[in-house]
Amino acid sequence: MGRWHHQPALAARSRPHGRADTYFLRLSPNVNLDALRAYLKSRTGDSLGLAVVDTQISSLQQFRLTILLLSVALSAIAVVSVFNSAALTMRERMSEVGTLKTLA
Repeated sequence: MGRWHHQPALAARSRPHGRADTYFLRLSPNVNLDALRAYLKSRTGDSLGLAVVDTQISSLQQFRLTILLLSVALSAIAVVSVFNSAALTMRERMSEVGTLKTLA
């Protein structure tokens, strides 16, 4: 049977009168949902239900997305730097050509 645990930062959302009405649980990939439902029902009766929502990106996908975004940002910086270097070089050459035309 799989294990479940709560996330302390997202443990509960409270109603105005102070009682929590929503709990967020991070479940293991191999958790038995029927056993979890039975456990919750035995502890709370019918006052608490269970809705499963998959909102998490796997860590490998998140790592790949991060690397992709960093690569795009670094590529954009490199393109701007190359363009800047080319523009400065052309500007220097133009002033050198002007000086040589004046002297010759």
